[in-house]
Amino acid sequence: MASGTNSSPTLSADQTAVIDAAPDAMLVLDAVGFVAYANAKADAMLGYGAGETRGLHAKDLIPARLRTTYNLEPPRYTDPSWAFERKPLDRIVLRKDGREITLELSVSRLTTPSGTHAIVVMRERTPGTKWDQSLLDLLDASPDAMVLVRSDGRIMFANSPAQQLFEYTREELVGQPVDLLLPERLRAVHSMHRGGYFAAPGARPMGGHTLLF
Repeated sequence: MASGTNSSPTLSADQTAVIDAAPDAMLVLDAVGFVAYANAKADAMLGYGAGETRGLHAKDLIPARLRTTYNLEPPRYTDPSWAFERKPLDRIVLRKDGREITLELSVSRLTTPSGTHAIVVMRERTPGTKWDQSLLDLLDASPDAMVLVRSDGRIMFANSPAQQLFEYTREELVGQPVDLLLPERLRAVHSMHRGGYFAAPGARPMGGHTLLF
């Protein structure tokens, strides 16, 4: 793995204490995406020794095949127009030993004495987000394309027929907005329909004579 400058942002003593005592694994990224600080839980989760993640770039923690998909261009954390992902995203992360794990990542701003950075909270999937493997196997064996979507519109699972239909791999789809699969002109309407369904879920016929493409 390539590493860059290991210049840590000047965290206040209070910030360091909070990050170190947090129940979650946390990374602090500088303005060009390098890991500038990590608590012990983050190092352990990613399979590194104490302090070893500092100086790595965020892309070093993502499998090579997914770096373009995850769009890891250097974020400009000080730019107010940059959209921080406050809702957790499912992301496949690469450990030091080469093993891939799926984590929920949340990103928000962190203002330090030396400027604005990003703090990434990493969580293992909770029992409520884990799918029984037998159910996934059943869905994958279906001849019909199926996509499982969370209430926030993010894709949690896509079976093999769905991957063939949309010409994306499962890794490329998981964590992405389901609206990615719709023509741009229909996304706003679909988002409204989806919100209405999750507000009052129930069985109903799909799209009678509705134009999808």
